Amino acid sequence: MYISNFPDRDTSDDDHLLTIQFTAADGQQTSLIMNVHEIDQDRDGIGPYSVTVDFSKDQTGFFFDPQKTNIIQQAAADWATSAEIRPYSRLGTMAV
Repeated sequence: MYISNFPDRDTSDDDHLLTIQFTAADGQQTSLIMNVHEIDQDRDGIGPYSVTVDFSKDQTGFFFDPQKTNIIQQAAADWATSAEIRPYSRLGTMAV
């Protein structure tokens, strides 16, 4: 299972617990708790791309709040830092 998360900017691997709760149609519930090892791939510095966020078309006023625009701009900068061109790998066929 692969899970992605937003960068935490600490450049160190971490271990976490992932709890998945299943609910059946009849309401019966069961949980699965899994150990997750995070391989931290955060990189310091600026990535190969620059992401510009344009808030000028916001007609709702939602992004008039500097805190909200800062969050979006930080997320865009995080994505730009981690973006890279990766070669596609060929996957083998699988019999079902």
